[in-house]
Amino acid sequence: MIAGIVITHGQLAAELVNSAKTIVASPTALFPVCLNWNDTWEDSLKKVRFVLDKLDGYRYVLLFTDMFGGTPSNIAFSLARPERIEVITGVNLPILVRFLSIQHENLDGLREISYFLCQRARQSIRVFGLKEDHDQ
Repeated sequence: MIAGIVITHGQLAAELVNSAKTIVASPTALFPVCLNWNDTWEDSLKKVRFVLDKLDGYRYVLLFTDMFGGTPSNIAFSLARPERIEVITGVNLPILVRFLSIQHENLDGLREISYFLCQRARQSIRVFGLKEDHDQ
């Protein structure tokens, strides 16, 4: 079983998770962690660990963060564990929708799941009207 935690600055995590769950009804566990702008590193880490500790029964956990290099990502990197907890930065709504639908895919292992999700999220970023968007 796989679970996900979305970690962002401000309330973005809650809004993304709410939107994704509205689009896809799924049994896949997905939780937001909203880091306040005034939270210390320790406070932020406690918030993430509180949710992560509830996911001990899950084989895999993906930590989705808003932007590479920010506090949410740096905290997630400190919690990453090979073959159990992986971090994906640059979270967007399409990647979470795909994550909630992951049980329909035939994927094996955390790295394969992460790669699949990132590929799908990248494909959702387009500039309307560019010729290469019409050729795909």
